[in-house]
Amino acid sequence: MDKSPYLTLGSNRPPVPQTQPIPGREADMAKNHQGGYAFTIGDWARLERFLILGTDAGTYYVDPAKHTIENFDVVKRCVAKDARRVVELVYEMSIKDRAPKASPLLLALAYAIQKGQPDAARYAREIFPEIARTGSWLLESVAYLDQFGGWGRGKRQMIEAWYNRKAKQVAYQVLKYRNRKGWTHRDVMRVAHPYASTTAHEDIFRWATSGLPAPAGDKPHPSPALVQIWAYERAKIADKEEIIELIERYKLSWEMLPSKWLTDKDVWRTLLYNNLPKTALIRNLGRLTRLGVIKPLSESEATVSYLLTNGKGRLPHPMATLIASGAYAQMHDRHGNAWSASQRVLEALDTLFNQGFGTIKPAGKRTLLAIDCSKSMTWNIVVNTHISAMMAASAMAMVTVRTEPKCHTVGFSDDIIPLPVSKSMGLREVHNLCQSIRFGGTYCDKPMTYALKNGLEVDTFIIYTDNETAHGLMHPSVALKQYRQRSGIPAKLIVAAMTATEFSIADPKDPGMLDVVGMDAGMPNVISAFSAANIG
Repeated sequence: MDKSPYLTLGSNRPPVPQTQPIPGREADMAKNHQGGYAFTIGDWARLERFLILGTDAGTYYVDPAKHTIENFDVVKRCVAKDARRVVELVYEMSIKDRAPKASPLLLALAYAIQKGQPDAARYAREIFPEIARTGSWLLESVAYLDQFGGWGRGKRQMIEAWYNRKAKQVAYQVLKYRNRKGWTHRDVMRVAHPYASTTAHEDIFRWATSGLPAPAGDKPHPSPALVQIWAYERAKIADKEEIIELIERYKLSWEMLPSKWLTDKDVWRTLLYNNLPKTALIRNLGRLTRLGVIKPLSESEATVSYLLTNGKGRLPHPMATLIASGAYAQMHDRHGNAWSASQRVLEALDTLFNQGFGTIKPAGKRTLLAIDCSKSMTWNIVVNTHISAMMAASAMAMVTVRTEPKCHTVGFSDDIIPLPVSKSMGLREVHNLCQSIRFGGTYCDKPMTYALKNGLEVDTFIIYTDNETAHGLMHPSVALKQYRQRSGIPAKLIVAAMTATEFSIADPKDPGMLDVVGMDAGMPNVISAFSAANIG
């Protein structure tokens, strides 16, 4: 029998190329945006991709506006079918921090509240304060809710519940996030008319709509719930010495300070040591470095490294860390402000990225990790950032490399080459290796045919791709089946989708193939569990 990977088993005929559907599977396949045929995934799988990946930047082959409309249509269909299921999925992703950005979750939840079945809409309103945890997310949600329909009693009660949480917590959120998506808290209160459950809440509502509750002046407000509002108002007329004191004593965040103080080195050093949570810290690393707060071998540099890797507080989603790392390594912002990145801080960001996935139990299987290095993977997946699908894939691949003891990494486009990736390498080194491959077409069958041609014993193939493939001489699912037959190994294929399209190279009818979302914080553990389990 001919052992060429490009001949169909038991014959000398070449297999069906990716420009044609697999015979007998035409109903399960469709032409992708590049012109090749891939399996189509169902609406619920597409919804999951949308909630995690969003549609900010579109894909290489689809403009962002069209891509957003296509994906929002999926939200509409799923809500019409089973709004409760949509709400439960949003809740799970939010509570477990699976999604890197809140916007798709808030959009889907708002649509379910407005258009879902009555029981589902009621449930969505009940859990709303748990999903829209910050003032920013409240205002963004209100913008969506207003877009989708009117203001009935149910929605007003939902907003009222949000504003009647602990008064001190509400005051902080109202101060920190004063406007989003064209909405302010004053706007929301004038639409929703929330009832204040306590005197402190009444004073907060009054301040949000018309100004500071009495008494004001030089002495702090006697109410613990309102003292931070007093400090915010006091900061408007304070000199530098008093600003620093207000930050230290009343934990003002940087968003609460007058803009004139946001270029002051001493003010930012004070914020660093008093009230700069991890998420705020990673977003302001460039500013801290440009102002000289972070300098090589300085105490502040050591403090930043410690806060990122060991400090208390909620871990950012890995994607948020990846975006921050990419922006910091770029060494300039969109306004032209430049800095010299600290290598120690970059290393701390790599550590923080891995911490975002929690504890991962290795599968212990022989794993071939394949990164799609075709031109379409260079397209940005997050708008206004330096994060491409290829960089995101490189970062996610490093999680597996550092977890699995038996791992071989390759990069492919119209050719395939081994990538000398080690556990000690950083993200930028791996990304540079991927970029060194000559960009060409997307041949997603290459990992399996490469393993077969070179006699590699592989239990699990993991392919990071945008699924925009048309050039392969063999469908990837067929290549996997051929590898199984010729090697005698019941190998599995895991496809990590890096864009929110409706396509997948994984055969949904094959229990040994799995389609996952490329930037899901829970993905590494899903991959490990699927790889470790035996095919039933």
